[in-house]
Formats: sequence, structure tokens, C-alpha cells
Amino acid sequence: MIGIDGGATQTRGILTDPEGRIRARLKAPGTNYHHTGLQDTANLLYSMCMELLKQAGREPDSLRAVCMGLAGAGRPADRQRLHGQISPLFSQETLLLETDASIALHGGCLSKEGVLVIAGTGSIVYGQNTDRMTARVGGYGPILSDDGSGYAIARAGLRAIMLARDGMAPSTMIRDKILRRLFLQSEDDIVEWTMNPQTDKAAIAQLASVVFESLVEGDETARKIIQDAADVFGRAVQCVAGKLNLSEPFAAVLTGGIIEHNEVYFDLVKEEIQVRLPGAEVIHPILQPVKGAVLKALEALDIPIQETLIANLKESETSGESGTNITEAEWA
Repeated sequence: MIGIDGGATQTRGILTDPEGRIRARLKAPGTNYHHTGLQDTANLLYSMCMELLKQAGREPDSLRAVCMGLAGAGRPADRQRLHGQISPLFSQETLLLETDASIALHGGCLSKEGVLVIAGTGSIVYGQNTDRMTARVGGYGPILSDDGSGYAIARAGLRAIMLARDGMAPSTMIRDKILRRLFLQSEDDIVEWTMNPQTDKAAIAQLASVVFESLVEGDETARKIIQDAADVFGRAVQCVAGKLNLSEPFAAVLTGGIIEHNEVYFDLVKEEIQVRLPGAEVIHPILQPVKGAVLKALEALDIPIQETLIANLKESETSGESGTNITEAEWA
């Protein structure tokens, strides 16, 4: 069985036996086809599967099922395009194409029902009920959504600096911290930095850590930025749960770099969710998304998901990232 977690900037893959023991693992560049193109995305995903089989000492005809959870596959039309490009490469295997949010939810709570909050560079709130109905809030990119994300928090911090400079808001320690982080001298330098074509979304999102530092040190502006961000997720989870008629208790899984690296943010988002949905069980993910993909592949073959299988997957949860990396030059 192969599970693939295809993000916008990085893709992870693992190969397991039917008992959930990992026999090979791999990292590669991002596989959002909106950024990399259909053909290149298909080529990379196929190359990953072949490399995983090679690592494990298995022949291609031994592969029984592949589940790929891919960023950029949220709409049915996207999955149809991807399936048309990828399925001819996997003619004999069971091939499942899912969204990256779907496999993250499945691995995160080991259930077919629940709500997932992903807060990284971008953000999305995604849910599913036992009837396999799904609903979402966000996930449309930084212009249309991404509220509560690292990018949104950092952008709010940068805006607070400029508003204070113009006399429209109180001063904030975020200013001096960001100037030091970027080795800049003034607000004018910040304007130039943000307008530089080389300053991408990820570079801006990294500045969210400065806002959290300022929060811990008692900055009121930072507190309001983070509280507003947490409030967005509380309302979004309530919205998704309502669309799906989820009955409490249900699991609400919080994941993504900005939440995983800031426990204060986890606690604030948890509080905002439970104020609105007191019966929601707010948790960290039980398994990584790539392992959620493996679970879906196993289930597609009607292999029972037993406690020993979950234990085998968990055993490698903190075993490091050993394995091969595929670079663009090797598959392009």
C-alpha cells in the first residue's frame, strides 16, 4: 500500500505492508497541479511510487492500492482532471484521489466523521459526516480566504505597523521585532520588502512567529490579531458542523505549522470552538496525513483497521524522516 500527501510545497509518500508497518518513505517537491501542471504532477507522483517500491525491494506488480491526498484537488473538476492524467499510469492498482484535507482528517481522528482545521501558510476548515457528505470553509488562497493562517496573521502584523506609522493605530512592539528579523531600518524598508517580487507568500507567513512573540510579551495589538484569528476558526468549525448536521461529541482536529508550533494558538482556537460547540473534542492529530492516506488505501481493499495496525503506524510517527528525497531535476 502507498499513501501520498501532496502539498503545495512538499509531498510525502510512504509504503506499508497490510499490517501498517512502513517499509519505505520519501519526500519530494510540491504536487499542486495548479502550480506544477498536470503532466509534471502526474510524472512526479508516479516516480515517487516507483521509488518507494524500489526502496522496499518490491516489484511494481506487487502494489495493490495507492491513495493520493493532493492539494488543489478540492473540486470535482480538479479530481477529474487529475484522475484522467494519473490513472493510466496505475492500470492494475486501486487508485484513490482525495483532497489533502480528506486524508488529514482521516488520519487525524481515525474516523469518517469530524472537522479538520489546517492552519499553516494558508488555511482551510474541512468536515465530513458518516454519510460521506463534506463541507468546507476557506482554502481558496490568500486573496479570497486563508483567514487565521500564518500568512493572515503576519499580514495583520505588517498592517498594524503601517497603521501605527500613519497615526491610525497605537504603536506595537511588532514593528521593532520585524525590522530586526528582516534586517531593515524603517517602515519604508518594509514597504519595499513587501513589494519585492521575491517576497512570496511563504516569506510573509514566516513573520507570524514575530506576532506570537509579541503576544507572549504582552503586546495588545498582537493579542487582538491572534484572538481575531482564533475567532475565525471557531466560527468556521461551527459553520461546517452545521452544514453536516454533526452531533456532539465529534472530533475537531487542529493541525498545520502555525498551530503545531504555537501551543497558545492551539489553546485559543480550542476555546473558541468549545464556546460554540461545548461537546466538540478538540485534539492534535493522531496520525500524520500521509498515514491517513494509507488507511484509506487499506479500507478500499476491505482490510480491517485494527488496533495493531494503528499501533504499527504510530510506532514510526516520531522515527524521523529517513529515506530518499526526489528533486525536480530527477523527474522533470
